[in-house]
Amino acid sequence: MVEKAFDEKVTAAFGKQASPMAEQFKADHEGPRRGRPRKLALQRDEQVTDKQVQAGGRAKALGRDGKVLTRKRTTEGDKYSIDPAIVPDGWTYEWKRKSIFGQEDYDHITGLMENGWTPVPAERHVGQFMVRNATGEITRDGLILMERPAELTKEARDEDRANARLLIRLQQEQYRARMPSGMDADHPDARVKVRSTYEPGPGAPGHQIITG
Repeated sequence: MVEKAFDEKVTAAFGKQASPMAEQFKADHEGPRRGRPRKLALQRDEQVTDKQVQAGGRAKALGRDGKVLTRKRTTEGDKYSIDPAIVPDGWTYEWKRKSIFGQEDYDHITGLMENGWTPVPAERHVGQFMVRNATGEITRDGLILMERPAELTKEARDEDRANARLLIRLQQEQYRARMPSGMDADHPDARVKVRSTYEPGPGAPGHQIITG
């Protein structure tokens, strides 16, 4: 009975068709066929839950501790992407610069904290951005994941837009002041053509700000 249950677990994890990996796992963990199976093998096997083996679509393998292993991230996609569903309501997440060429930018981090940004703790999102037993800050390639109340982020965005409009208006006024005598602002050659674009700063990942 125990041997049958063990075989069913291995079949659920690797599929009905036998594979060298499945046979090797059975040989390593099953214990002798005769007599009472090793207690350690049963403890490891019991960690494989139905939810794990049914998480489907992608290849699955059993690790040495009996847990199902899958590939969470492939070569495709943005490694800085943030699922909006994990962001707490009323907060915003953003990746911020923490270091440059391995040297921590303390002045920049201090400025961020003065503007309401605080590090997102790894314990809140176990296994999503860092290894499962990680604690403290969430970092990746010199960036740190930080959070701020949504109302502060909205205020900052509104200020950025207002400053951008003010800069455009000042540039237009300076242009009109340098127009030749006799040419007014309605002349076709005097019309100011302004194209507004946005480009992330050096080293900044190309992703949208995520709001919960």
